[in-house]
Amino acid sequence: MKFFYAVFAFALLSCPNFAFNLSDYRFHTMPETSYYGGIHSIAKDSIGRIWFSGYDALFMYNGKSFVQMNELVTSHSPGYYWTYGQVITDSSGKLYVATNHGLLRFNYKKQIFQSILKGNIGAIASDGDGNIWLVVNNRVRSFGRKGFAAPVVGFLPEHSVLSTLVCCGQNVYIGAGSKVYRLNKKTNRCSLFSSLENPGSVVRDIMEYNNSVYVLTHADGVYECDKQGHIVKHYPLAHENGKSTISKKLYLDASNTIWIAAQSGLFLLDPAQKQIHLLRSNLHYAYSLPNNSVWSIFPDPDGGVWIGTYGGK
Repeated sequence: MKFFYAVFAFALLSCPNFAFNLSDYRFHTMPETSYYGGIHSIAKDSIGRIWFSGYDALFMYNGKSFVQMNELVTSHSPGYYWTYGQVITDSSGKLYVATNHGLLRFNYKKQIFQSILKGNIGAIASDGDGNIWLVVNNRVRSFGRKGFAAPVVGFLPEHSVLSTLVCCGQNVYIGAGSKVYRLNKKTNRCSLFSSLENPGSVVRDIMEYNNSVYVLTHADGVYECDKQGHIVKHYPLAHENGKSTISKKLYLDASNTIWIAAQSGLFLLDPAQKQIHLLRSNLHYAYSLPNNSVWSIFPDPDGGVWIGTYGGK
């Protein structure tokens, strides 16, 4: 049975020169989880439960209470240290957890995690065709109804860490340092899509919108590219000291506003007006972000948006 829940939202007085109405953004905080790391991944399973992960913890929220699920994972190798990456679902609702020891899939009947693939799992994403794309031992693989396909070949650098993998429609983008690669799923080959201006940038997330591709970096803001990968605009995401804040995730809402999860708060980018506004925690306001360090954003398929922050909220 699916449950009802409160989603985070935030409200500020509308800014007259800003294109969208900031009073629409209200944040309602969930109860404490007793976990004080950052919530860096959120997913909703096929029966309506919310799963979320931190580096050293995996939780499930059933609408009433939080259940820590670590023991179901570590039982595969109790004597080893486990860390948790992203938690995702595929197009059929199967739940997967990426770990430093392999890819695990949750078995609802047996209430256990099954090992699907051994190795250190990095970035992971699902596409609309029922496939899961993932970085394992710093190589790109795909997993579908017929099992694992051959590793992706092409121009991926051998010695750069593959930091990001994102499925956008028919495209798969891969971030490696300051470079973005685009995968042709028919040929299983990658080619260079864009090289960012700052060679020290690290790609964190990628999103397509209209005729643009937005590339979020770790600490160098957002780059807007055209469909050919040429940079057309750079958004520094500066706060207080003038330097770009550390950033985590992109999300496009129903009003075509781009949300940017960052360590300084939640940035809202209007791609039409090329304007950015920053939403931050306010201890004197009940409907405020619970923490300025925003780590993850997950659009609930049943409506609303879940936001994971530092402090387990």
